[in-house]
Amino acid sequence: METEPAKSGKMSWYQVMAQVYSQPSVESYQDVVSCQGIRFSRVYLWIFSSTLLAMLIPLVLYYATGGKIVHDDLKRTFLLGNAGMGIYFAAGVGAALLAPLIFMAGAGILHWLAQRLGGTGHFEPLVFLLGAVYAPGNLLDQLLEGFLLPPVLGLVFRLGLLLIMAYLSILSVKAVHRLSWGKAVLVFAIPVLVAALLSGCYLGLLLLGR
Repeated sequence: METEPAKSGKMSWYQVMAQVYSQPSVESYQDVVSCQGIRFSRVYLWIFSSTLLAMLIPLVLYYATGGKIVHDDLKRTFLLGNAGMGIYFAAGVGAALLAPLIFMAGAGILHWLAQRLGGTGHFEPLVFLLGAVYAPGNLLDQLLEGFLLPPVLGLVFRLGLLLIMAYLSILSVKAVHRLSWGKAVLVFAIPVLVAALLSGCYLGLLLLGR
């Protein structure tokens, strides 16, 4: 499948995502963001759609396998009957509406950190590349979880996917902001370390409060 249109052309969503995952390089990513059609609205739609589809995957697997694959969320939903199904769909739609805003906030933090470290890129291209990494990755992660793989095997596959997404995200920062590998890794690592530190502090306070 051809994934490299002329720089003046507009890439479809599947062309963007295919190139981001199949041709991970600074030059390839810079080609993607040099094309027309780099808009926030497209990224909003990608994140909203992937989150909504991720909510539907457990249902599809359940009915496609005749009830043999039952996700934990569905087990709790079925216990509540019709009301539970209504809550499940309402929560899924609510999550899909919030997901783009949370994603944009996270991308904004990465952009701000990249600028502090000497980055020269713009926010919109960075969001575009990160969205092309996250949207299909989120769906694949939900599929891996939905198939109820053995714990160790499921952990290996999902951890591998997480590492791939992290690498592509770092590459996106490097390509857009023209940073060294070390600075691009630092941009991605700082929020992760801060989140881990805050989580550790919170857990510590919970344990001390017992």
